[in-house]
Amino acid sequence: MGHFMDGDGPLWPWWASMVVISCCNFLFFRHTRLRSRPAHTPQDRRYLRYLRNLCVPFLFECAWRSVFPSLYNERQVLFDTPLNSILLDRSLAAIGEICWVLQICLILEQLATDLRQHWMKGCCGKCFVEFCSMIMALLAFVGEFFSFVGTFTTNAYFEVLEAMCWCSLFALASLASLTLLVRTHMAGACGVAAKRFMVVLTLQGFFYCPYMILYNIPMYWRIFRHDEEQGKTYLSIFEGIVDSWRTRERCQEWRCWRDDWFWMSFYFSFAVWSSICMMYAPRLRFARLTSQAGAL
Repeated sequence: MGHFMDGDGPLWPWWASMVVISCCNFLFFRHTRLRSRPAHTPQDRRYLRYLRNLCVPFLFECAWRSVFPSLYNERQVLFDTPLNSILLDRSLAAIGEICWVLQICLILEQLATDLRQHWMKGCCGKCFVEFCSMIMALLAFVGEFFSFVGTFTTNAYFEVLEAMCWCSLFALASLASLTLLVRTHMAGACGVAAKRFMVVLTLQGFFYCPYMILYNIPMYWRIFRHDEEQGKTYLSIFEGIVDSWRTRERCQEWRCWRDDWFWMSFYFSFAVWSSICMMYAPRLRFARLTSQAGAL
């Protein structure tokens, strides 16, 4: 127990805060599930069910990785246990992140469908949004593939490719959301949850993409160039699978985590909250066409 508390700096307070936030996230999930609007049509029930079901893997994945944080290529873990294995961490992350992206794609397509059904000028916008959603889903799968290869081989070049996929994905999400936001205003549609979703998704592109382009992608590129200059020997895929399951470099000192605590904290909190909020199943309403108009 004494060794457990001998962390360097704020390591254990940081870890404890992530665990507490993860527990609160489950309570937030339950609260949102109970408060979400009732579905009156089979289509609404299916839409709501998909968003709820897609939230669960992401919620669980982030909670697990809060308790058992790790850094893939370094094989660095907080606890030397199979529960903290790199392979398990990466697999859970892939499932959760794909589900999160599919939530976003599903809402974008639903809002585009709402526009097209009630405002025929939205047809072209719907085609563009559907195209963006399809490419976003594809980029999520490709990005996860690159992440797996990078994790197995420890080659940072694949981390560069993964980061480019995520940057492109959220750039498309921002464009699609901005398109919907403009057309929603032109059509006079209402829906508080829908408009909040579109505004947040549009704005994130103005912050996330510059961060990726100016910091994240160049960082992985520098790591790759440094490894190349040092003549690093990369693992094969099969060797990497075995190594990512067996190798765990435990580090319970703050110096090992201080460069990564911020993105982990942001990811395991705000990203999860966004997934839970999407369970409100945003829809657009048209006051002049339906007696059931109103904000979600």
